[in-house]
This record gives sequence, structure tokens and C-alpha cells, in this order.
Amino acid sequence: MTRIITAAIALPILIASIVVPQLQLLFVVLAVAAIVVAIYEFWFLSKRVGAKPDVVFGYALTAALLVGFVFDAPYTEPHWLVLCVVVLVVGSLVAEMLRGAPFDKMILSVGATVLGVVYVALLGGHLIAVRTGFPTHALGFPGGYSLSTHLLSFFFLVLMGSDTGAYYTGRSLGKRKLAPKISPGKTWEGAVGGMAASLLLATLAHASTNRDGRSRVG
Repeated sequence: MTRIITAAIALPILIASIVVPQLQLLFVVLAVAAIVVAIYEFWFLSKRVGAKPDVVFGYALTAALLVGFVFDAPYTEPHWLVLCVVVLVVGSLVAEMLRGAPFDKMILSVGATVLGVVYVALLGGHLIAVRTGFPTHALGFPGGYSLSTHLLSFFFLVLMGSDTGAYYTGRSLGKRKLAPKISPGKTWEGAVGGMAASLLLATLAHASTNRDGRSRVG
């Protein structure tokens, strides 16, 4: 029930931020908020195994990366991403060395800091780049929507479809645990159901926007 209520409230807002050109900033705000929360959760979990991620430095580099994504730096200035990653790695190492942490703890903490930013902000930031880096006018797509609208709609459709398929398949048919030490509720049956749902939705989405088998871009 909680999932249904959350979806009923959040989905219309997310869809509007993707579809309506004037709500581009809303999508950026939602994406940034999700990335910040996800990194916090990643670092929270890493602390449970003894890591001490540099939260302040990590969030500072996250902000730098996201500013680049918002202003299209990954496409116009790709060296910006390389520079941020280099500064992140070197800065994290220097910070841990100044703290005087043992080598094994230093590697663990630096790894948590760097992986949190790269895994969440660097990858997730590309959603922002897709929303802000493409023209907002239609490029021959049905419905008069832009390329970014179609790309993001496809991404979230497949992602949420996979999650939904895995959840309900796992609840109804799940018996074999997938990774009990990581996520006790996940099952092999649920994983198969999620994969099948994502493939089905991807196929339907492709067929609905490209019925004649040719690209409509241009």
C-alpha cells in the first residue's frame, strides 16, 4: 500500500517534469534531491562496515559534477568530468593521509568516498544531462515530444516496470533466495520476473514509437 500511495503522488510530478518543457528545472531539482539522498544512504551503509567516507569533500565534488551536468559540460567540455574524478580521488587520499588513518582503513574510506560519488552522482547525473542537453522541441517523434522526453520516459518505464515485475513475481512465486546476506527479500523468481517485465516494456515502447522500423529522428 505504501508503494501505491508513493507512486500515486510522485509519478504525476515526475511525468510532468519529463513531458512539459517548462518544467525542466523541476526535473533537475528532483534528480539532484534523489542523488543527494542516494549518496547519503550509500555512505551510511559504508559506515556500517567500518568505512569513514569524507562526506563534506564528497558532497562538494558531487555539487561540482552536477553543476557540470546541468550546464551540459559532459557534452561540450568532457574534460570537466575527468578533472572532477581526478580531484576526487587525489583529494580523498590526501584527506585520509592527513588524518593519519591506518593504510587498510584509509583505502576503505577513500573507496567509499570515491565510489559513492562515481556510482551515484556521476552515473545519475547523466539523467540531468539528457533532460537539459537536448532541444526541447520535437524532432520528428510522435506526440510532438522532444528526444529527451522519449529517452527519459523509456528509461523510467523500463526501470519501474522491472521493479514492479520483480516485486509481484517475487511475492507470488518467489522461493529461491537470490542474495540473502545482501537483500533477504530478493528471489531468483523475482529477478526473472523483473527482467521479463523490463524486456516486454522496452519492446512495447520501441514498437509504439517506431512502428515502421526506421528512426524518426531528423
